[in-house]
Amino acid sequence: MFEYVLKPIRRGNFCTLLQKAAAAVRSKRAENSPDSQALYDGVRKNYNGFLMQGHTAEGIALVRQKLEALPEPWSDWEGQKRFLISLYTDTQLEAVKQSTKNGQPACLPMNGLVQFEASHTDAELWQTFVSTVEELQPYLQPASAEASKASAVIEHCLRAIDSHYMERTFSLNWLAEEMKLNPNYLSTRFKKETGVGFVRYVNQLRVWRAQQLLRDMRYRAGEVAGMVGFDNPQYFTRIFKEMTGIVPSEYRSRICPHDDET
Repeated sequence: MFEYVLKPIRRGNFCTLLQKAAAAVRSKRAENSPDSQALYDGVRKNYNGFLMQGHTAEGIALVRQKLEALPEPWSDWEGQKRFLISLYTDTQLEAVKQSTKNGQPACLPMNGLVQFEASHTDAELWQTFVSTVEELQPYLQPASAEASKASAVIEHCLRAIDSHYMERTFSLNWLAEEMKLNPNYLSTRFKKETGVGFVRYVNQLRVWRAQQLLRDMRYRAGEVAGMVGFDNPQYFTRIFKEMTGIVPSEYRSRICPHDDET
């Protein structure tokens, strides 16, 4: 029994009482439940450890085991959805890092967030997570000894892109001038050896970095655009949506739905 309510019942007093009761329930649950953030952080750290080794199956199994063991109230639908989306974007970032390190960048799939939004049951949500991660599996495998290596020219390109892609002045022309090469020649050779166009590859890196920064509520979406190398926020929004299926503000609301951008 929390508290008696005597007639006549005044609406204001009744609402206040309900609020006090809800707060008491939340407090009691918090006392009996482990720290949710610590739980999620621990699982995420271990999951990323598996990703770095290319062991996605083990990572998926770990997440499934931990989620099934989560007590109330941390097993809520939106909480799990946000968590699985964060693991999916971690997988994307690790995939691009490994493919770049191996000298074999590619046009990686990026439409997983749209698939998450189309999931309406626990089973669909989990299947979306598994399928989107498995779709990235080929890019998480360590390069084999037989794998073809990029030429010295393209290896230099990849290192330069990794170091400068967040700079607003960085471009194909800038890099070609720095390497003393014709821009058209460099563009053609880059696509031939990597399988993806120069601009597409750079924008892909910028969008992945933007996804990380959008989780930090200190930055507005317009600020994030500049931080990842885009001069024009509208162009950033268009490229972000083209690659992920949603605009930056939607991405942020799905990762941090209770935090309002100011």
